[in-house]
Amino acid sequence: MGVPASDFNQGQKHIMFALWVAFAANHDMNIPSQKIRERTRMILGWIAIGLVAGALARLFTPGSGPNGCIVTILVGIAGSLLAGYAGVIANFYTSEDQAGLIASTLGAIVILLIYRKLSK
Repeated sequence: MGVPASDFNQGQKHIMFALWVAFAANHDMNIPSQKIRERTRMILGWIAIGLVAGALARLFTPGSGPNGCIVTILVGIAGSLLAGYAGVIANFYTSEDQAGLIASTLGAIVILLIYRKLSK
């Protein structure tokens, strides 16, 4: 029993379609619910680590910079990607590993420092 399509507004329909496209990107229209749960947990994990790493980076680098919760999350996620990439280059991680909270925070600090240098 689903919700009738008429109960969604246009924005909600776009979000539902984007989620459907994201989860069906491997062209397998019968994705098991276990895969969906794993991908959802992974994305929520990125957001949670991004929020914490971005908030810690902003705490350790006071001053002017991009504001807002969404920007803080994005800075934290970008810091995690930067730390993971640098860790693979330095042989701290394999390509399957993810950067931890400390490395993500350090990556976010580097991104904030670069942002502040370029915005002057």
